[in-house]
Amino acid sequence: MQQASAAEASQGVSTCSKDHVAAAGAQGAAGSSAGMAVDASLAEQAAGSPRGADGAPAQDVDACVVAPTPSSLKSAFDGANEVGLKNVLLADAVRGARRKREHALSSEDLDRLDEMESALRASMQKYQAAMRQMEVRFEILDQELSLRKNRNPIHHVEARLKKPASIYEKLLRYGVPTTIESMEQHLMDVAGVRVICSYIQDAYSLLDLLRMQDDLAIVEVKDYIAHPKPNGYRSLHVIVRIPVYFLEKKEMVPVEVQIRTIAMDFWASLEHDLKYKAVHEISGNDVAGELKDCSRIIEEAEARMQVLSLALDAEDDGAQALLAGEEAPER
Repeated sequence: MQQASAAEASQGVSTCSKDHVAAAGAQGAAGSSAGMAVDASLAEQAAGSPRGADGAPAQDVDACVVAPTPSSLKSAFDGANEVGLKNVLLADAVRGARRKREHALSSEDLDRLDEMESALRASMQKYQAAMRQMEVRFEILDQELSLRKNRNPIHHVEARLKKPASIYEKLLRYGVPTTIESMEQHLMDVAGVRVICSYIQDAYSLLDLLRMQDDLAIVEVKDYIAHPKPNGYRSLHVIVRIPVYFLEKKEMVPVEVQIRTIAMDFWASLEHDLKYKAVHEISGNDVAGELKDCSRIIEEAEARMQVLSLALDAEDDGAQALLAGEEAPER
């Protein structure tokens, strides 16, 4: 009977210990001073509790006292505050990333950026519409070329709208007012479409086809294929204005069109990733020089691939002409 009673008492202490640890952990979340108060309170309870024949505190389940350990307090604290702590850290990280992305703009700049984001929502609708229309035009061109040439010159099309933070940054760099009117006047790349094609000749052919569309206004063409940038970047940049029809008006909205080959896009994507590492030399290698050299190698490979493509196209055309000549007498 005494053994059973001791077991029950031991079980009661264990059960009660969990309750006290949880309670102590909840108070410990308020700080270390609160944890000390909990310990003092528990000690007072132990001093006033009834004692058995051997002088030890009686094992009464309802009045049991167990002092929480530092590890149990920490565990309870972590569990109770995990969600709140994560939210705080996340918010802090977002603010930090935002400031880094916006080159540590002042608090006044951030306030103005928030105002601009609200005002931009309505204005961005027309850029979204213009961007989508350009995507559809390239899809139509690709389908027709596929029927005529039996190949798809366009590998894929990407589109993006410039983010408010990027718009605000660019206006600051230009030294112009950070307003919607200023954006519409000075920025031609709020809406952007990137066309990835197979060969260099495809890029120039697509540019010629754009020039043939009489409702498009070609504002500017920058040929970075014939004249690469100093870092090795190659692409065709074309600023067009495309008509967007609203309920009561038509507006010519600017869109930046980038036309590049798969190889050019491969180089540009990796260069974009590497330049943000802010490293000029790695293990004695000049990164900028290596990237430029890679661009030259890619350019040479593309030229060779273009020769192969033209040779195969010529054979194709010759075979079709021969087939047409043989069939002609039978008609």
